[in-house]
Amino acid sequence: MRYGRTIATALLGVTLTALAWATPAGAAVAPDGTSARGEHCNIVLRKLQPGRSVSEVVAKDCDTDAAALAERAPQGQILLSTVFQHSGWKGLSVNIFGYDGPCDSAGYTFDTTSHNTAVEGISSYFVYNNCWYTVITNNAGAVDGNCWDIPYVGDAHNDQVRKLHLRDGYWCNV
Repeated sequence: MRYGRTIATALLGVTLTALAWATPAGAAVAPDGTSARGEHCNIVLRKLQPGRSVSEVVAKDCDTDAAALAERAPQGQILLSTVFQHSGWKGLSVNIFGYDGPCDSAGYTFDTTSHNTAVEGISSYFVYNNCWYTVITNNAGAVDGNCWDIPYVGDAHNDQVRKLHLRDGYWCNV
């Protein structure tokens, strides 16, 4: 059952994801806050605030070594989603953590415009901790709503996801 996932399961998922795509040698975030190409990242977001279109980024940590990054996963934060460079949950990844807890009706909106270099485009993603409903917007403004984990975002959104909105799964259970 979907709601049976626990924080421990989510953290195990981060660790397994990191180990599956581990590469040698670490790297840091560039001075302008963007990541270099070819890195895995952990990003911590605040919940979406009224009047804002994207969530505030609280912290970001990137590394070419996914296993090293997994060891530095933000303590006390809730894993919301892991986005991947390729379909089928493969390639470079970004773990999105919630500073303010699991998803609710307000949710979290991740602006991929400034972070897409981390995975060089989004093609698939996992969701965790009540973030069962997602809305993705591509560069042309096309919107697509999805429930649960997505192995492929579709041709219209592949490597073109501009925003990823994560929220509770009310719409998935109706």
